[in-house]
Amino acid sequence: MIGSLLRSCELIVLHRFSATSCAVLFLSLCFYTGVLAAEEDGRIQKLKIGDVEVRYVQFDPLNIRVAVVGPETHGANGTNFITDKGSNPRLIAMVNGGYLSSFAPIRPLGLVRINGKNISSPINTWVGAGMICIDDKTINITDFSYQSASSFRDCVQSGPLIIHGSKNRYDSVDVLPPGEKRLWSSNQDQSFACIDIKNRFVLGYAASVALTDLVPILIKSVMCKDAIRFSSGDTAALLVGGKVYGSTDHQIHNAIGVYKK
Repeated sequence: MIGSLLRSCELIVLHRFSATSCAVLFLSLCFYTGVLAAEEDGRIQKLKIGDVEVRYVQFDPLNIRVAVVGPETHGANGTNFITDKGSNPRLIAMVNGGYLSSFAPIRPLGLVRINGKNISSPINTWVGAGMICIDDKTINITDFSYQSASSFRDCVQSGPLIIHGSKNRYDSVDVLPPGEKRLWSSNQDQSFACIDIKNRFVLGYAASVALTDLVPILIKSVMCKDAIRFSSGDTAALLVGGKVYGSTDHQIHNAIGVYKK
Protein backbone atom coordinates (compact mmCIF):
# COMPACT_ATOMS: atom_id res chain seq x y z
CA MET A 1 0.00 0.00 0.00
CA ILE A 2 2.71 2.49 1.01
CA GLY A 3 4.95 1.47 -1.89
CA SER A 4 2.06 1.92 -4.35
CA LEU A 5 1.38 5.42 -3.07
CA LEU A 6 5.03 6.39 -3.46
CA ARG A 7 5.24 4.97 -7.00
CA SER A 8 2.03 6.77 -7.95
CA CYS A 9 3.41 10.04 -6.65
CA GLU A 10 6.63 9.51 -8.60
CA LEU A 11 4.65 8.95 -11.82
CA ILE A 12 2.67 12.12 -11.21
CA VAL A 13 5.86 14.14 -10.95
CA LEU A 14 7.42 12.48 -14.03
CA HIS A 15 4.35 13.21 -16.12
CA ARG A 16 4.04 16.77 -14.82
CA PHE A 17 0.57 16.31 -13.39
CA SER A 18 -0.64 18.69 -10.72
CA ALA A 19 1.31 19.03 -7.47
CA THR A 20 -2.07 18.93 -5.71
CA SER A 21 -2.57 15.31 -6.77
CA CYS A 22 0.81 14.40 -5.35
CA ALA A 23 0.02 16.24 -2.12
CA VAL A 24 -3.22 14.30 -1.75
CA LEU A 25 -1.34 11.03 -2.16
CA PHE A 26 1.29 12.16 0.33
CA LEU A 27 -1.38 12.96 2.92
CA SER A 28 -2.94 9.57 2.30
CA LEU A 29 0.43 7.99 2.99
CA CYS A 30 0.78 9.92 6.24
CA PHE A 31 -2.73 8.90 7.29
CA TYR A 32 -2.09 5.25 6.48
CA THR A 33 1.17 5.07 8.43
CA GLY A 34 -0.54 6.87 11.31
CA VAL A 35 -3.26 4.24 11.34
CA LEU A 36 -0.62 1.51 11.46
CA ALA A 37 1.03 3.16 14.46
CA ALA A 38 -2.32 3.54 16.20
CA GLU A 39 -3.11 -0.13 15.63
CA GLU A 40 0.01 -1.08 17.63
CA ASP A 41 -1.33 0.88 20.60
CA GLY A 42 -2.81 -1.59 23.09
CA ARG A 43 -1.82 -4.72 21.19
CA ILE A 44 0.43 -7.36 22.69
CA GLN A 45 3.87 -7.33 21.11
CA LYS A 46 6.51 -10.06 21.24
CA LEU A 47 10.21 -9.32 21.25
CA LYS A 48 12.73 -12.17 21.19
CA ILE A 49 16.45 -11.48 21.46
CA GLY A 50 18.59 -14.56 22.02
CA ASP A 51 16.99 -16.59 24.79
CA VAL A 52 15.04 -13.61 26.16
CA GLU A 53 11.38 -13.22 25.18
CA VAL A 54 9.52 -10.10 26.23
CA ARG A 55 5.78 -9.55 25.86
CA TYR A 56 4.67 -5.97 26.17
CA VAL A 57 1.92 -3.54 25.32
CA GLN A 58 2.28 0.20 24.81
CA PHE A 59 -0.12 3.12 24.98
CA ASP A 60 -0.42 6.80 24.21
CA PRO A 61 -1.25 8.07 27.72
CA LEU A 62 -3.66 10.64 26.26
CA ASN A 63 -5.95 7.85 25.05
CA ILE A 64 -6.23 5.78 28.22
CA ARG A 65 -7.05 5.87 31.90
CA VAL A 66 -4.59 4.19 34.26
CA ALA A 67 -5.45 3.19 37.82
CA VAL A 68 -4.19 1.09 40.71
CA VAL A 69 -6.63 -1.74 41.41
CA GLY A 70 -6.74 -2.89 45.03
CA PRO A 71 -8.09 -5.85 47.00
CA GLU A 72 -11.62 -4.43 46.98
CA THR A 73 -11.82 -5.54 43.31
CA HIS A 74 -12.09 -9.31 43.53
CA GLY A 75 -13.89 -12.34 42.16
CA ALA A 76 -17.27 -13.69 43.19
CA ASN A 77 -15.61 -15.93 45.78
CA GLY A 78 -13.52 -13.09 47.18
CA THR A 79 -10.39 -14.23 45.34
CA ASN A 80 -7.77 -11.78 44.14
CA PHE A 81 -6.19 -13.42 41.12
CA ILE A 82 -5.24 -11.10 38.26
CA THR A 83 -8.15 -12.51 36.23
CA ASP A 84 -10.54 -11.43 39.01
CA LYS A 85 -9.17 -7.90 38.97
CA GLY A 86 -9.26 -7.81 35.17
CA SER A 87 -12.98 -8.43 34.74
CA ASN A 88 -13.90 -4.79 33.99
CA PRO A 89 -15.21 -4.64 30.38
CA ARG A 90 -13.30 -1.39 29.78
CA LEU A 91 -9.97 -2.97 30.71
CA ILE A 92 -7.34 -3.16 27.96
CA ALA A 93 -4.36 -4.50 29.92
CA MET A 94 -3.23 -5.14 33.47
CA VAL A 95 0.00 -6.08 35.23
CA ASN A 96 0.49 -7.30 38.79
CA GLY A 97 1.65 -4.65 41.23
CA GLY A 98 3.90 -4.46 44.28
CA TYR A 99 5.33 -7.06 46.62
CA LEU A 100 3.48 -8.98 49.30
CA SER A 101 4.37 -9.25 52.97
CA SER A 102 1.82 -12.07 53.38
CA PHE A 103 -0.05 -14.39 51.02
CA ALA A 104 -2.70 -15.42 53.55
CA PRO A 105 -4.18 -13.03 54.28
CA ILE A 106 -2.98 -10.95 51.35
CA ARG A 107 -1.01 -7.97 52.59
CA PRO A 108 1.12 -5.55 50.56
CA LEU A 109 4.77 -4.78 51.23
CA GLY A 110 5.21 -1.04 50.79
CA LEU A 111 2.97 1.92 50.14
CA VAL A 112 -0.23 1.45 48.17
CA ARG A 113 -2.36 4.53 47.55
CA ILE A 114 -5.75 4.32 45.85
CA ASN A 115 -8.15 7.18 45.15
CA GLY A 116 -6.18 9.56 47.33
CA LYS A 117 -6.04 7.25 50.35
CA ASN A 118 -3.03 5.32 51.65
CA ILE A 119 -4.07 1.75 52.39
CA SER A 120 -0.62 0.53 53.50
CA SER A 121 2.60 1.94 54.91
CA PRO A 122 5.89 2.61 53.10
CA ILE A 123 9.02 0.51 53.53
CA ASN A 124 12.65 1.62 53.58
CA THR A 125 14.52 -0.99 51.54
CA TRP A 126 15.80 -1.52 48.02
CA VAL A 127 12.71 -3.54 47.02
CA GLY A 128 10.76 -0.32 47.56
CA ALA A 129 13.26 2.05 45.98
CA GLY A 130 10.86 3.05 43.20
CA MET A 131 7.25 3.99 42.71
CA ILE A 132 4.67 4.36 39.98
CA CYS A 133 2.21 7.15 40.66
CA ILE A 134 -0.82 8.13 38.63
CA ASP A 135 -3.38 10.87 38.43
CA ASP A 136 -5.75 11.98 35.69
CA LYS A 137 -3.01 13.66 33.63
CA THR A 138 0.27 12.07 34.73
CA ILE A 139 1.98 8.69 34.94
CA ASN A 140 5.20 9.00 36.90
CA ILE A 141 7.84 6.29 37.41
CA THR A 142 10.61 7.50 39.67
CA ASP A 143 12.49 7.11 42.97
CA PHE A 144 10.24 6.56 45.95
CA SER A 145 9.27 9.66 47.92
CA TYR A 146 6.46 9.57 50.44
CA GLN A 147 5.92 13.31 50.07
CA SER A 148 5.67 13.10 46.29
CA ALA A 149 3.38 10.07 46.46
CA SER A 150 0.93 12.03 48.58
CA SER A 151 0.26 14.41 45.70
CA PHE A 152 -1.03 11.65 43.39
CA ARG A 153 -4.37 9.84 43.19
CA ASP A 154 -2.84 6.35 42.98
CA CYS A 155 0.63 5.00 43.81
CA VAL A 156 2.40 1.68 44.26
CA GLN A 157 5.80 1.44 45.91
CA SER A 158 7.91 -1.26 44.32
CA GLY A 159 11.33 -1.78 42.87
CA PRO A 160 14.01 -1.69 42.08
CA LEU A 161 13.77 1.25 39.71
CA ILE A 162 15.66 -0.70 37.06
CA ILE A 163 15.97 2.16 34.55
CA HIS A 164 16.09 5.87 35.33
CA GLY A 165 16.81 8.54 32.74
CA SER A 166 17.60 5.77 30.20
CA LYS A 167 20.41 4.53 32.48
CA ASN A 168 20.72 0.93 33.61
CA ARG A 169 20.68 0.63 37.41
CA TYR A 170 22.96 -2.37 37.09
CA ASP A 171 25.85 -0.74 35.26
CA SER A 172 27.68 -0.65 38.63
CA VAL A 173 26.70 -3.77 40.57
CA ASP A 174 29.51 -3.45 43.10
CA VAL A 175 27.53 -0.82 45.04
CA LEU A 176 24.39 -2.95 45.32
CA PRO A 177 23.17 -4.48 48.59
CA PRO A 178 23.87 -8.26 48.77
CA GLY A 179 20.20 -9.17 48.30
CA GLU A 180 19.89 -7.07 45.19
CA LYS A 181 23.11 -8.50 43.79
CA ARG A 182 21.54 -11.95 43.98
CA LEU A 183 18.36 -10.63 42.35
CA TRP A 184 20.33 -9.01 39.53
CA SER A 185 21.70 -12.36 38.33
CA SER A 186 18.73 -14.59 39.24
CA ASN A 187 16.47 -16.01 36.52
CA GLN A 188 12.86 -15.19 37.42
CA ASP A 189 9.61 -14.31 35.74
CA GLN A 190 9.67 -10.51 35.61
CA SER A 191 6.91 -7.92 35.23
CA PHE A 192 7.47 -4.22 34.71
CA ALA A 193 6.07 -0.84 33.69
CA CYS A 194 7.98 1.82 31.84
CA ILE A 195 7.76 5.18 30.13
CA ASP A 196 9.54 5.05 26.77
CA ILE A 197 11.45 7.79 24.96
CA LYS A 198 8.25 8.77 23.10
CA ASN A 199 6.45 9.11 26.47
CA ARG A 200 4.30 6.07 25.81
CA PHE A 201 3.22 3.95 28.76
CA VAL A 202 4.38 0.34 28.58
CA LEU A 203 3.40 -2.75 30.57
CA GLY A 204 5.39 -5.94 30.12
CA TYR A 205 6.32 -9.45 31.17
CA ALA A 206 9.31 -11.72 30.54
CA ALA A 207 9.62 -15.35 31.62
CA SER A 208 12.64 -16.80 33.41
CA VAL A 209 15.16 -14.04 32.77
CA ALA A 210 17.72 -12.22 34.90
CA LEU A 211 17.70 -8.45 35.13
CA THR A 212 21.25 -8.43 33.78
CA ASP A 213 19.80 -9.66 30.45
CA LEU A 214 16.39 -7.98 30.54
CA VAL A 215 17.28 -4.38 31.35
CA PRO A 216 19.56 -3.73 28.32
CA ILE A 217 16.77 -5.03 26.05
CA LEU A 218 14.24 -2.70 27.66
CA ILE A 219 16.56 0.24 27.04
CA LYS A 220 17.67 -0.59 23.50
CA SER A 221 14.65 -2.35 21.99
CA VAL A 222 11.59 -1.31 24.02
CA MET A 223 13.20 2.16 24.41
CA CYS A 224 12.34 2.56 28.09
CA LYS A 225 13.70 5.67 29.76
CA ASP A 226 12.19 4.98 33.21
CA ALA A 227 11.17 1.49 34.32
CA ILE A 228 10.09 -0.18 37.54
CA ARG A 229 10.08 -3.86 38.43
CA PHE A 230 7.04 -5.34 40.14
CA SER A 231 6.60 -8.46 42.25
CA SER A 232 8.23 -11.34 40.38
CA GLY A 233 8.24 -15.11 40.15
CA ASP A 234 4.86 -16.78 40.64
CA THR A 235 3.07 -13.44 41.07
CA ALA A 236 4.39 -11.87 37.84
CA ALA A 237 1.68 -11.65 35.18
CA LEU A 238 0.48 -9.51 32.30
CA LEU A 239 -3.18 -9.64 31.24
CA VAL A 240 -4.04 -8.44 27.73
CA GLY A 241 -7.21 -9.16 25.80
CA GLY A 242 -8.31 -11.75 28.34
CA LYS A 243 -5.06 -13.74 27.98
CA VAL A 244 -2.58 -14.02 30.84
CA TYR A 245 1.15 -14.07 30.18
CA GLY A 246 2.72 -15.46 33.33
CA SER A 247 1.29 -17.19 36.35
CA THR A 248 -2.21 -17.28 37.78
CA ASP A 249 -1.21 -19.54 40.67
CA HIS A 250 -1.08 -16.85 43.36
CA GLN A 251 -3.42 -14.07 44.41
CA ILE A 252 -2.16 -10.50 44.31
CA HIS A 253 -2.99 -7.50 46.46
CA ASN A 254 -2.85 -4.80 43.78
CA ALA A 255 -2.39 -4.33 40.07
CA ILE A 256 -1.94 -1.58 37.50
CA GLY A 257 -4.85 -1.42 35.06
CA VAL A 258 -5.15 0.38 31.73
CA TYR A 259 -8.69 1.24 30.67
CA LYS A 260 -10.49 2.77 27.72
CA LYS A 261 -11.44 6.37 28.43
